[in-house]
Order: sequence, then structure tokens, then C-alpha cells
Amino acid sequence: MQLLKFLFGIVLVEVITVSLVYISSSSQISSDLIVKLVIPLLFIALIISFWFTSITKYHNTDLVNRDEDGFRVRGGRLKKGKGRP
Repeated sequence: MQLLKFLFGIVLVEVITVSLVYISSSSQISSDLIVKLVIPLLFIALIISFWFTSITKYHNTDLVNRDEDGFRVRGGRLKKGKGRP
């Protein structure tokens, strides 16, 4: 399920990259053209990396909270003498 969140971001970056290359396509490759493409693409990559970091951080926090809740429930059962779930 987590892969779908990352897949959307990857596809979005690919679509933006292809559209930028298509819009600025010319018969000659010059240093101006390369700079005009690289700067926006680096900016987009930076934004997507922050997005992926926030997704991962949220996912890790969610897993830790879920595990802590499970330990509390199991610990309470063991103290009451009910044994393992």
C-alpha cells in the first residue's frame, strides 16, 4: 500500500520531466537549454524528496504507535493473568 504513494510521486516527476523536455525541444543542444532544463528539474527533485521523506516519517511514526499500543494491550493481559493473545 505504501508503494502506491511513492509510485504517484515517481510518475508525477516523470510526466513533468517529459513535458519540460518536450516543451523545450529544439534541434540543437546548447548549454542554455541544458541549464534551463536542469534548474527546474533539480527544484522538482528537491520538492519530491521532501515529500517522500514526510511520507516515510509518517509511516514510521504510525508503525511505532501501533506497536506501542499492541505492547500495552499484551502487557495488560499478562498482568491480569490471561496469558498470551
